[in-house]
Amino acid sequence: MRAAAVVLLVALGCSSYEPDPLNDRALLDDLRSLRVEMPADGLDPDQAVAAALRNNPSLQVWRREHEIATNLVLSEGAWKNPELDISFQNLYSKFGNPFLIATGLRFFPAIPGELDAKVARAQAHEKRVLAEIEEREARVAADTRIAHAKLLLLEEKLLLLEAAEHLHDRVVAVVDQRLVAAASTRVDQMLALLEREEIAEGRQTLMAEKEQAQAELASLLGAAPGAPIQVRRGSKLDAPGEIAQDRLEDEALKERPDLKSLREEYEEREQNLRLAHLAHCFWPRFLEPGVEKLPSNPSVELNSRWPFPIFDSGSADIAVAEARRRQARDAFAARLHAVRGEIRQATLKLREAERRKRYVTDRLEPLLKKAEELLKLILDAGEGDALKILAIETRVLGARRDAAQSTFDYEHARIELSLSTGTVLHRRPSQ
Repeated sequence: MRAAAVVLLVALGCSSYEPDPLNDRALLDDLRSLRVEMPADGLDPDQAVAAALRNNPSLQVWRREHEIATNLVLSEGAWKNPELDISFQNLYSKFGNPFLIATGLRFFPAIPGELDAKVARAQAHEKRVLAEIEEREARVAADTRIAHAKLLLLEEKLLLLEAAEHLHDRVVAVVDQRLVAAASTRVDQMLALLEREEIAEGRQTLMAEKEQAQAELASLLGAAPGAPIQVRRGSKLDAPGEIAQDRLEDEALKERPDLKSLREEYEEREQNLRLAHLAHCFWPRFLEPGVEKLPSNPSVELNSRWPFPIFDSGSADIAVAEARRRQARDAFAARLHAVRGEIRQATLKLREAERRKRYVTDRLEPLLKKAEELLKLILDAGEGDALKILAIETRVLGARRDAAQSTFDYEHARIELSLSTGTVLHRRPSQ
């Protein structure tokens, strides 16, 4: 019976509705069974971004929006279906009037230029949706790179603390030996023990932060919340070229997805204004050729409806559409102004991060190596002031942490600058 009903609907030109109820339990089970493939040696930044763009659920929602926009283009370009009118008159009459059949086929001719404007508006909407998808992909890519870099930073800090724990055990042993020989005091011993506990507690804190960073990266990748994620450093990226404000602004004008979206929104409002002008023109709303058939006396007629724009000329609707077009222009200008400010801020942050990174590489790193060598010699000899040993050890560990942080800050600043210019999806490693 159902199959026969479907065949009948198809024969009449109707579509067949298929229900697809939401099964939330099945969706949860599907998410739990989802597995994201991970390289055995860990994800580099480019692989992490590729996995996020492929599996992130929020991006799938916006890609469905593009599917809707694509079908909207087809819908706007379609002509309105004609209507067949059939009437039976004088089915019952006591005066003997003859039975009458009247038929008519009603057409709805489009105003010249109306379909073109609707299609152009739908195409602009589709391009705007694509720009919004690109904007969200860029944000996900930037967040993924930052989360990846943060996880690498925490792993590096954990390695530093593990090395600091081994070194501090030697410091504690030396202080204990000197205490037995009356060369150190119990104050020195207590300071060494407190430092050891602080290092151990710092290590536990970093391990908890690492788990949180793994969960954050897993969410971006579309993986299960508790999925184990290993990361590794990627290929070295080219150093930023000349950071000229005008050049970066030109690049942003071409590449920024939000500017692309606003540009297409302006085009939509342009076509809305065009449709507002066409809506009140003198044009037939329908044409209907018809036939009236008596038992032996058929007749042919033509019906039509023509609006007269006398009381409502459409000037108010046109004024609204023009104001909305001006608003879209102002919105584009305001966003462009904000983009210029974002580029300036990102440029200043990158310059400071570069300066800090050069300081660590050129000046701090040689001093740290000398301090570590000196500390090793002192511990090997079992001599030296305990307070000075602890001071050197603490300063070296803090400087190593700052050096690792400077690397992360530099990468973060690079990502923010590429995001401000709309090129975060175009990052390529150096050859």
